[in-house]
Amino acid sequence: MWSNRLLALSRWLRHLFGGSTRMPWLLPPWAASIPCGTRPFAGKERELQELNRLCLPSPRTRLITVVDLSRIGKTRLLSYWASLVGDRVLIVYVDLNWIISREQIEGVVTRLRETALGEEHLVLMLDNAVSAEQVMSLLLGRGNDVIVTSRVPVPGLAKASIELGPLEPAEAAKLVGWGVRRVLNRTCQRVEPDAAKVFRLLRAFTYPLPTATVAALANLAPGTADHALAMLANAGLVERDRGGRVYLADLHRAYTATGVGQEAPEAARDRLLRWWIASAVAAVNALAPGWAGSGLLPTSPRIRPQPFEPDRPALALGWRQQELPTAHVMIRHVAQSAPGAWTLAVAFLRGLFLLRPRTDSLRLLELGLDNAQLTGDPVGIARCEHALGWLEDVMGFHEAARLLLERTLRCHGRIDDPQGLVWTKHMLGQCLSALERFAEAHEHLRDAGQYFRATGQRFALAIVLVTKVVSLDGLSRTAEATEVAREALKYARALQNVPLQGMAHHQFDMLLYSRGDYSAASSQPESALVMRRRTGERSNEAKTLCQLGLAYYEMGEYVRASIALLTSRAIFIELRDITARSRWTSRWRTAASCSGEMKTGLTSAAINETLVLALVPFVAPTCEERHG
Repeated sequence: MWSNRLLALSRWLRHLFGGSTRMPWLLPPWAASIPCGTRPFAGKERELQELNRLCLPSPRTRLITVVDLSRIGKTRLLSYWASLVGDRVLIVYVDLNWIISREQIEGVVTRLRETALGEEHLVLMLDNAVSAEQVMSLLLGRGNDVIVTSRVPVPGLAKASIELGPLEPAEAAKLVGWGVRRVLNRTCQRVEPDAAKVFRLLRAFTYPLPTATVAALANLAPGTADHALAMLANAGLVERDRGGRVYLADLHRAYTATGVGQEAPEAARDRLLRWWIASAVAAVNALAPGWAGSGLLPTSPRIRPQPFEPDRPALALGWRQQELPTAHVMIRHVAQSAPGAWTLAVAFLRGLFLLRPRTDSLRLLELGLDNAQLTGDPVGIARCEHALGWLEDVMGFHEAARLLLERTLRCHGRIDDPQGLVWTKHMLGQCLSALERFAEAHEHLRDAGQYFRATGQRFALAIVLVTKVVSLDGLSRTAEATEVAREALKYARALQNVPLQGMAHHQFDMLLYSRGDYSAASSQPESALVMRRRTGERSNEAKTLCQLGLAYYEMGEYVRASIALLTSRAIFIELRDITARSRWTSRWRTAASCSGEMKTGLTSAAINETLVLALVPFVAPTCEERHG
């Protein structure tokens, strides 16, 4: 483009000052080498084969014209061909844009003849020809071949002709790919080595990663990793989703797939897996210190897990819910056969005792169990089956949970995992209580409580005591159940653990309600509500509201009862908890038996009549509901 402009300027000046006026050449007319000989070229195999005929000597002068009608790059085609055959034949390149005057033509001919002396075969490239006379004046003797290029057919050059048409789609895609790679190569060369390392390692992950994981992924300090991400973002090499997580676009991932000198992806995956496990454990311990248990946290000075604040438990719960799909992907696609990957599933599910289990929680544990079985880890198998039994029980499948937990208990008897053994006893006791097999449940819960009391694990002991209240109440040992409930509440307050206090208050209220002490029962849920709202436990908040509504109803405070019950029902609908909603709805169908006083109170509270007719006088909660 610039050569054409300079040529036009030169011709205009000659016209302005007269053709006889001597003017210096704007550029030397003699090219010592062909431009851009190393740039890639896509397609045009037939044209290249035609040019290859000139590599063989001939007694006559052969002339080939290359016409670039589509302007895809005639000079680039010749440059590429010359780079392929330049070691077999001498090629001389002349850009005719600069051959204007007769003096210049004579000078070029002289140089050509000097070059041709002693050469048996020479290929002369005449680029940008405009007339046959211009070409003929530069022809050498026999045995030397000529390639002439032009943008339009040149009359008088009726020799072999190559017309360059548009590229085929595949050829065009290949050319675009080369161009994009050149751009990305230059972009990557301008970023720092740490940023380039992060860019390459992100290739192995097709899903967005939290920015905090990048330090573990690339084995960098957090500050260095943040700087590397900022540099990549400024260069347009990484993308971010709405949550701020980073990922590579498909184009960038395809580019890094052919890179060289990369770190083994297995090492990066291992660091990433350990980061997820450590962060899941940190989230559980933020909710309840020590709840994650021993043997789960990977030890590495370079692994810095996601930080959590103990006084903001809702953030830890929210993080676990948000990252649950990523945990699925980590085990299923990244660490399916990695030893210890099951730990991620167990650690993630530990904190979900505060939330209503979902189908994806069950699937995560199944993936963890698959990993433990694949790697032959008996501790992993036992712990995953224990967690699966807990999920089955919480979801209402008590008999299936009992069978699984009893099998897990036998498995624990063959391995050295005392912590897992006593937690399985605790869970089996809770399951048996739901099945109203209170005597068996009490034995398992007693053993678990003795172990945690002896080892000084007050948080775990409080959990067992809360569960033990149900079995004692079922055995009609009311006084002992009350003492145990008070002891659990005392531990929860001493530990200042918000989730545990909510659980203990709720269970104490259930006990008071079963004894008919409705006035006292209505005070405990108020405390439980405060705690459960602080942690964002929506499902447990709904259960506590139900219990509060029961107490208000028995006390004759129908307006307050209706507000609590309707709020509870709304939460169950919001959470799409079909099981819990059906359980409460089945009791609301007897609304016609409600007293006139209750209906009057509800109406005065401006409650929708349709919802009023859904309310029922609740009966005493079932054993399953007394678990809270």
